Amino acid sequence: MAGADEAGRGCLAGPLVAAAVLFDLERVSPAEIRTLGALNDSKQQTPEGRAELFPVILRVAAKVAIVTRCAPGIDSRGLHVTNLAALRDALRQVTCAGCICLSDGFPVAAFGHDQRAVIGGDGKSAAIAAASVIAKETRDRYMRRADARHPGWEFAQHVGYATPEHRDAIGPGEVRVLGALNDSKQQTHEARAELFPLILRLASKVAIVSRCAPGIDARGLHVTNLAALRDALSKVACEGCICLSDGFPVRPLGHEQRAVVEGDAKSAAIAAASVIAKETRDRYMRRADAAHPGWEFAQHVGYSTPEHREAIERLGVSPLHRLSFQSMAYQQLILEEPVVLSD
Repeated sequence: MAGADEAGRGCLAGPLVAAAVLFDLERVSPAEIRTLGALNDSKQQTPEGRAELFPVILRVAAKVAIVTRCAPGIDSRGLHVTNLAALRDALRQVTCAGCICLSDGFPVAAFGHDQRAVIGGDGKSAAIAAASVIAKETRDRYMRRADARHPGWEFAQHVGYATPEHRDAIGPGEVRVLGALNDSKQQTHEARAELFPLILRLASKVAIVSRCAPGIDARGLHVTNLAALRDALSKVACEGCICLSDGFPVRPLGHEQRAVVEGDAKSAAIAAASVIAKETRDRYMRRADAAHPGWEFAQHVGYSTPEHREAIERLGVSPLHRLSFQSMAYQQLILEEPVVLSD
């Protein structure tokens, strides 16, 4: 009987560690069976209990395998996909002909043996419970060593879990600040400026796609918008992720996709994208103000304010203006002559 379990799936820092243990009960002595009788979910054990069981399991088990996955790998592939792959890899290293492979909670992809996922398996199977102890003790020892290399975060105390002390050590209220995410247009300039670098630092990936005014005029605003949303999503999507777009569905790109109406108020990921897009565009328009003086782009960043419409009436349109809006925004000016493109 082989069992697999992981440690670190719910942590903010550190690796995910999966372990698999194969027991051959014909090789286990009565005394060792009594010792193994204390096996249970490793998280229910005391550190002393796990430390005592760890060498016993290594001695009694027919085979033991330990698989680790680092934080960047988890961020790149996604936690769930990484976890299932690690459990499967660990089981494959201990299996033998005729054995039954058990995994705690989650079924793993088939690999040629009888496999079963057991809900609450670390409380029902000695093999899974032993794997749980091996994974947890291995990971905790790693995090205690990491504490010396990365002082300040107190990894030896919380071993990467989301304790209040750990959250405080991560940064100046980063988790709390991200809680303020909302539609970027509902944020103040100051709030967006504060969130912008925080999102860049915490996100696994960020992509920014821009489309110029002539391109919008040539293709149309709606078509351009959908294509830009899709291009941005395609640059950050990874295996197993769900791709959300605000309001409009985009063409399939090989991942699970959902359009969320008012998504920037319902999804942290969409709200973060909204902040990145808005802040990037506003910064561009403030820089453009120096290259195209008179239209006051730094003030209205291109939106149809009374001051902006008055500047168009006075100066004509700049190379930044979208001529395809002439039938709407420019018509509001009630000009007697057609608008002209300014040099």
